[in-house]
Amino acid sequence: MKLSTVIALVGAGSVASHQTKGNHISYNRAPPNLTTLARNSLFETWRPKAHVLPPSGQIGDPCMHYTDANTGLFHVGWLYNGSGASGATTNDLATYRDLNPGGRQFILPGGVNDPIAVFDGSVIPKGIDGKPTLLYTSVSYLPIQWTIPYTRGSETQSLAVSDDGGRNFTKLHQGPAIPSAPFAVNVTGWRDPFVFQNAKLDTLLESSPETWYTVISGGVHDDGPSQFLYRQHDPGFQYWEYLGEWWHEEANSTWGSGDWAGRWGYNFEVSNIFSLDKNGYNAEGEVFTTFGTEWSFEPIVPEVSDARQMLWAAGNVTLQDGAVKFAPTMAGFLDWGTSAYAAAGKELPASSQASMKSNAPDRFITYLWLTGDFYGTHDFPTLQQNWTGSLLLPRELSVGTISNVVDNELSREAGSWRVDSSNSGILELSTLKQVISRETMAQLTSGASVTEPSQTLSSPGSVVFQHSPESKFYVLTASLSFPASARDSDLRAGFEVLSSEFETTKIYYQFSNESIIIDRTNSSAASRTTNGISSTNESGKLRLFDVIQNGEEQIETLELTIVVDNSIVEVHANNRFAVSTWARSWYSASKEIRFIHEGEGEALSTTMNTASSTHLFKRISSDTANPQYSASTAPTNKVGMVSDADTPSSEIVELLPLPAQSPDLLPRQERESTWSVFIRATGFRLVTTRFCTSRRARHHRSPHQHGKEQKKAILEHSWRRVLARSFVHFVPIAASIALTVLNLRGYFIGGDFQGPAVITQSVGTLSLQVAAKLMELAIVASVSTILLDIIRHELLFRKEGLPLGLLNSAFAFKDLSFFWSPNLWYTTGAISSTPRKGRLLAVFILSGFVATVAGPSSALLMVPPTREFPGGAADFWLSGNKESLWPSNLNTDAVGGASCLNATAEMIESGTAKYSGCIWPSTSTITEMAKSLRLTTLATTMTVIDGSYRRTVSFRVSNWPHYNDTWALSSSYAMAAYSTRLSWIWYHALYYAPTAAGGISIPARLRFRNNKLSVANSYYLAIAVLLFHAVVAIAHTLYRLYTGVSSDAFDAFEEILALGYNSMRNHGAIDNTSAGIRRGGAFQRRIGVRVMEGENKARGEEEIQLLLDLLLEEGYGKVVCDEVYGNVE
Repeated sequence: MKLSTVIALVGAGSVASHQTKGNHISYNRAPPNLTTLARNSLFETWRPKAHVLPPSGQIGDPCMHYTDANTGLFHVGWLYNGSGASGATTNDLATYRDLNPGGRQFILPGGVNDPIAVFDGSVIPKGIDGKPTLLYTSVSYLPIQWTIPYTRGSETQSLAVSDDGGRNFTKLHQGPAIPSAPFAVNVTGWRDPFVFQNAKLDTLLESSPETWYTVISGGVHDDGPSQFLYRQHDPGFQYWEYLGEWWHEEANSTWGSGDWAGRWGYNFEVSNIFSLDKNGYNAEGEVFTTFGTEWSFEPIVPEVSDARQMLWAAGNVTLQDGAVKFAPTMAGFLDWGTSAYAAAGKELPASSQASMKSNAPDRFITYLWLTGDFYGTHDFPTLQQNWTGSLLLPRELSVGTISNVVDNELSREAGSWRVDSSNSGILELSTLKQVISRETMAQLTSGASVTEPSQTLSSPGSVVFQHSPESKFYVLTASLSFPASARDSDLRAGFEVLSSEFETTKIYYQFSNESIIIDRTNSSAASRTTNGISSTNESGKLRLFDVIQNGEEQIETLELTIVVDNSIVEVHANNRFAVSTWARSWYSASKEIRFIHEGEGEALSTTMNTASSTHLFKRISSDTANPQYSASTAPTNKVGMVSDADTPSSEIVELLPLPAQSPDLLPRQERESTWSVFIRATGFRLVTTRFCTSRRARHHRSPHQHGKEQKKAILEHSWRRVLARSFVHFVPIAASIALTVLNLRGYFIGGDFQGPAVITQSVGTLSLQVAAKLMELAIVASVSTILLDIIRHELLFRKEGLPLGLLNSAFAFKDLSFFWSPNLWYTTGAISSTPRKGRLLAVFILSGFVATVAGPSSALLMVPPTREFPGGAADFWLSGNKESLWPSNLNTDAVGGASCLNATAEMIESGTAKYSGCIWPSTSTITEMAKSLRLTTLATTMTVIDGSYRRTVSFRVSNWPHYNDTWALSSSYAMAAYSTRLSWIWYHALYYAPTAAGGISIPARLRFRNNKLSVANSYYLAIAVLLFHAVVAIAHTLYRLYTGVSSDAFDAFEEILALGYNSMRNHGAIDNTSAGIRRGGAFQRRIGVRVMEGENKARGEEEIQLLLDLLLEEGYGKVVCDEVYGNVE
């Protein structure tokens, strides 16, 4: 193997252990389970410095790039935090400036066209009124996935325009520009519009020069993936003409053998269309497309099966029967990494600022997304890291050539290349050339270089570089050459990076399958202690052709560029190959580089160079108007609950005993009466608020006069106050017990709701439904009271306090969306104690369950049910033709004999033995069907019912008492020619038959439909729910009687809860609660309290003083009701 190497180090200094949240993390010891660490503690551990990513949060698909025609800045966009899109600008492809402070989105969902989500889109730089115009997918319904039926109208294409340089895109006040998928096409998806211009299309379609086109990605169910092409119809971009599926492939088919370009799959996504030549972008050049494919092997599981690949293709564009068509001539992977996906690019003209600085021609620049948690399927410790995913380095795309290639079977295979010319056994091949953008690469490798001595590797082993980097940020360039004998050998050669005695990442070329492999089996020690850190290998195929060099035939040299950016590893080879992945090394010593050689065969090397530098890929410091950043550094945004370690000593709030005070800390006349407590406990706070206001006007005084808040009693042992505050429990307890007794005794309302008029029944039923709803409200209020007491206890008696975001959970728990909201999971994640966190989560979830099922349970027990209910069904076919089974003319033979001719309907319906045979000739067939189902082994009786247009044969199974009448074969319109099959075989009979009869076989021709709805056992669940609540409520009341009831000190707490709803009302440091959670800025606050013991033990009172220390970073707030609160500091 011949080897020459250059290493450019981007940044110096190791990732050392650091202090976070008061917890010391050592990178010189084995890692713990990372999910046990504090929030944000891993922010810098694996964060890259040379890649674009937002300050925090989750980055998604890159999209919506464009060059600003007025400034020449290149705009790079991405989906952000699952809600809208954010972006940055760059003038050199090395430093980036946030469009909005903190990475805020420039477009958000929630409009008329996009109530659910904003998906990918693209920008016309000079669109409506000459302004940047965004065409994007507006989403109205989820889920959307190729494995399930598509809901029409769920995806539309809408317009938005920017008036402020791309900082905000304002949606047009109109319907979608492209309102629906093509007519009568059963699509698998229809999204990610990409706008482009193409001279070839203008010529073929006789369009005006520089017409805009858009391609929308998707597919057709049971047919295959497609790109849907549209053309601009008017200068205002309001209407788009559908030009058809300009490219379509068979479902899950492949290009060639599939080895070089993966699978076309079932659905296309994120398609880009552009034209290239050897220099870069050319509107008249060869047409290329990059696209994502969604596919799966059998069996396909709805909403589960989903493999993805990021591919490219080049091809010819022709006109066929008046429709424009794209036909691939070569195809390949844009990136072989399993986490690399959703590429999006845009033309970067020579007139842009970046191109003018580097003297570059028109180019097409593309970015890929490297998902940090494998599309959300890995349980990665995201909370501890506080960011997820990254964009890969920008790449320049152009038409590449491979010269002097020997004409043999290797070069003639249909792969990611195409034969352009042939001369005397020598070929010139074309392919897609992709390299890291010149500006980015120049910045990365601008440091001084260090030369490694040449090496000759002739046996398996590894050699450590003499000058290994001092950090985990560098670029390694290397040239490896192999003898001709390596072609058929098991030789593997390459490098180990991020290497130490404990972990290493191998990158090598393997001839046996012509692949570059990134071996991650030992990349991260953390993967052995923490789920969600993948250690599977990455690989991609790269053919090294036989070429003629210096008149001799030899194997093409392997030219490698390896970018190591902390945890991101990008491997680029021969200007036509890329594979990118994560290598999350843990130990600070994992920085070595080694040459590796495995297998048999001689390996030669030439001079190797390493480049070492302290130069960093710089981030421009932010400003409040328009902060800038590159991928070098990012501010650490503290989130979660503030611990004492984060707080200056003067601000630490502890539970400390206060000095003894006068026994009469709170004047008796200022304490609430039991009646006032009762009124407020039942929800009529307006009365007591008014009373408080009037009282304050009369006394002209405040409890915190002279700047000191008077002390308040925390608990008071008064059974009257306990009963008053617990009244909210009594109504649901009594009602639950009453309903339970009535239902268990089988009380039958019956005739009370059987009035002569329909209105009588309706009013009665409606009354019970209203009563059930009131019952639900009473139970929810009761549960809310219990949960509020728990939160009060956690806040007032726990030294560590509670995250601010949990204060409103006593009210939010009854909304199901609360349980998948950041408000719950981000704030509970800030609690350092795992047992405490688990207890609180269990309480919230249990409370939410009771609140959710309280209504249905009450209604089920109150509203009288009927004993009839729908059942499941199955279809099967009878033997015989239509005329023999269902004769058009009934005669003696048809109806069962002469005795049946004079039989009346009543006689037949009586089911007597004499008339049981008065049925159509298929009676014997049905009987045989029963025998085939082995019903003859059970005690059964057959009943025949004959109505005017319906005849039914029922088999009653006597030893299944709860499922009588479940075997039924029936047919509507039996007298007419429409009845050709029977239906209504009860599902539960089929289900219980194998159990009861010891293996009754169910014919495969039976097709189940709906399950039989049974209400027999649902009462017990409803009763259990109501009784569970009653027991908890009674226990809560008894607990209050034992410990004392909350007194005036808790009145202040009720206003503190307002902070959990909208913090902006109280101070300017927090925008609002939910945004603060996502941004990680709001819930580092806590409310501290100081408790003292009162001297008056005879009264059983403990005194408390609320010190409402919110530990604000900036700004102060003042609580609304001064009489109760005092100041917030």
